[in-house]
Amino acid sequence: SYTFVGELAAPTAADRIAWTELHQGRRNIWYATAPDYRPRRLTNGTDDDGQELSDVALSRDGGVLVYVRGGPVNNKGEVPNPRSTTEAPSRQIWRVRTDGGASPELLGTGEDPQISPDDTRIVWSTERGLVSAPLAGALGTAGLLLSGTVADPRFSPDGRRLVFERAGHIELFDLTTLDRRTVSKPADAVDAGPVWSPDGANIAFRRMLGKQPTFLGI
Repeated sequence: SYTFVGELAAPTAADRIAWTELHQGRRNIWYATAPDYRPRRLTNGTDDDGQELSDVALSRDGGVLVYVRGGPVNNKGEVPNPRSTTEAPSRQIWRVRTDGGASPELLGTGEDPQISPDDTRIVWSTERGLVSAPLAGALGTAGLLLSGTVADPRFSPDGRRLVFERAGHIELFDLTTLDRRTVSKPADAVDAGPVWSPDGANIAFRRMLGKQPTFLGI
């Protein structure tokens, strides 16, 4: 059967790439480094379990890779369960070193993992809120950073702030002072999809008024 490749990711300070692969129903993440870019498998998916691999992200130096196992939830909040297992699957955050020296490690449940620009911290969204953990820390060290439903968390280029969407509002959070700022909007508008400018001085986001999206920046 055909091999399907997706989710290409690359670090900002190293000549290497990672990607997801679906081959004969088996899902895995592969990795390659310069100069020969010889593919090397980082995960050990041996069965067609129907669980997607996505949200692949690499540390700045390419030494650590994080990803999500489990497909997006449906309108009932359920993760796809194509095998109809008695234990409902969940979306899981996994971490693996790219040097091949260790097996992938389960960090917790959630989605949208983001690695800080200085490679010290990882954050991800959960049902409880935004969770933070040391990128290279021991398992079980994750803690709740912000409570409430948070989507699309993104680090500023200097790693000192986060921008995210919460209940249709764009919020900025200072990781040093713990100050939080909400971007004002009309009552009937829904804001989402925030991103930083390269210098960290501005953010852009999508605003939906009625059925017409508008792209804004501050």
